[in-house]
Amino acid sequence: MNIYSKSIILKKIIEAINLSDINVSIAVLKEEIILYPKGEKVLDKELVELPLSFLDEKSAEHFTQGLQFYQNRKFIKSAESLRRSIEEFLKFKLNNKKGLQSNIIELQKILKTKDLNVQIRNIISQVFTLMDQYFNENSKHNDGDINEKENEFLIYQIGLLMRYINHNIE
Repeated sequence: MNIYSKSIILKKIIEAINLSDINVSIAVLKEEIILYPKGEKVLDKELVELPLSFLDEKSAEHFTQGLQFYQNRKFIKSAESLRRSIEEFLKFKLNNKKGLQSNIIELQKILKTKDLNVQIRNIISQVFTLMDQYFNENSKHNDGDINEKENEFLIYQIGLLMRYINHNIE
């Protein structure tokens, strides 16, 4: 008698997907299985799957929704979910209830106290400022024209920012 647990079946599905030519990646968050279009294998692992392991509940929920909207080709909704994900993640890491713009400033102050390289801090600040502007113009206040490649870039960029913040702020 063969008895399969959920984890055994999931491992077999992941194995089958990895061996196939199907353009899909799979990530697991608690009990939820997330399928999304395959990008670059290393980037997917480090900037999509890894953040799912350290995000708090709210930011993980929005990040997951961003991936699901991306999968369903709803790129504007995906971008808005990604914006909400980074906003909630900053609230979590900075332990406050401030909005994204206020927390970008707060993050800069904290990174400065940690004596991190000034150019890296400036890059982080500029990226956040430009991302916030992009979100405001294309998803938050307006329905912009976001294509698949831009949406994929947003997923990786948000994952990269969250990964950097997670490593540098306790």
